[in-house]
Amino acid sequence: MNILINSYSLSIGGGQKILNDFLQYLQDIIVKNKKMMIFVFVPNQLDYVKFENKQLKIFELPFILKKKVMRPLVNNYFQKKIEELEIDKVFSMGNIALNTQKPQLLLFHWAYAAYPDKSIWSNMDTKSYLNRKIRLYLFQKNLKYVNTVIAQTENIKQRLHQYYDIKNIVIIPNSVDMDSHLLDRRYAFNLPDGEKLLCLTHYYTHKNLEIFIPLAQKIKEKKLDYKIIITIAKNQHPLSRKLLKDISKYKLEDVIHNIGPVKFDEVSSLYNQCDALLMPTLLESFGLTYIEAMFFKLPILTSNRDFSRVLCKDMAFYFDPMDANNILHTIKKVFSGRGNLEEKVNKYEPFLEGFPTSKEVAKRYIEEIVKL
Repeated sequence: MNILINSYSLSIGGGQKILNDFLQYLQDIIVKNKKMMIFVFVPNQLDYVKFENKQLKIFELPFILKKKVMRPLVNNYFQKKIEELEIDKVFSMGNIALNTQKPQLLLFHWAYAAYPDKSIWSNMDTKSYLNRKIRLYLFQKNLKYVNTVIAQTENIKQRLHQYYDIKNIVIIPNSVDMDSHLLDRRYAFNLPDGEKLLCLTHYYTHKNLEIFIPLAQKIKEKKLDYKIIITIAKNQHPLSRKLLKDISKYKLEDVIHNIGPVKFDEVSSLYNQCDALLMPTLLESFGLTYIEAMFFKLPILTSNRDFSRVLCKDMAFYFDPMDANNILHTIKKVFSGRGNLEEKVNKYEPFLEGFPTSKEVAKRYIEEIVKL
């Protein structure tokens, strides 16, 4: 059986973690099936060539096809590869299926498609809006080539059924063992003194990072010892550049501390040096940082939304993500000891035990591919 895995778009964030964990354990799984050959198309071949063996081959798209304007030609490239490699089944891990008649499994983790009804669609710049509308069109258009969709939560499964009438959906959550990227290494981030609230994310409009400006202003006005730690780069998005300029413009560097993007093997140290997770996000398909925060026993302060409540249940402190006053009230509640913090944190460990390990997730993926 020849399997093509389309993961070329998983270059950052949670998608990158999913791919790395999958390939790490895929080697152990396929060795038991000598008739299985797997061809994986990744964002950067050099980052993943270490996973290659006789049954697992790593490929990278030609450089020209990585440009967004060339995306329409990507499907033609894959069609040729499917024929050339005599592919029997396809696993698309990047939300958009390939145009192929071969049996296909699709991994879904794009929150925008699951929430087409939310105001976040009208609160973005024109370029981002058009890019996402094109992606949404391709997602819907290519669903007809999909046999089975993997969702990460029951909430996302219900939304996919509601908005796209997808019937064959299986739930496979993210793993929680953290062993592939949260390594126990000591890395000094030179963080400021005070209660450090971590928002670990690249810049995306739906992460709602702009709310940190009025929040930081209130923290500064009241002379509170809270520090907001963000991890963005100015080149991630036109609005990330603006956000960083606004932090400087309003002289909020003493409250909002940007350390820039964090490498996988530095994440563990960062969590260990912070006091809580602060996520004012407006959309999530899963919310990996919630799980990571639980792993490190940090209080979780996050948006009062269905996606966060489905995952965090009664273990988080919820706020209105559009109201800086409400966010600050929640922060005060946590650090003043008025929020039954210990009770919530004590629930983390038994909750995490119910999640699969990375190896178990990889095994489930392969089982679903074989079923096609």
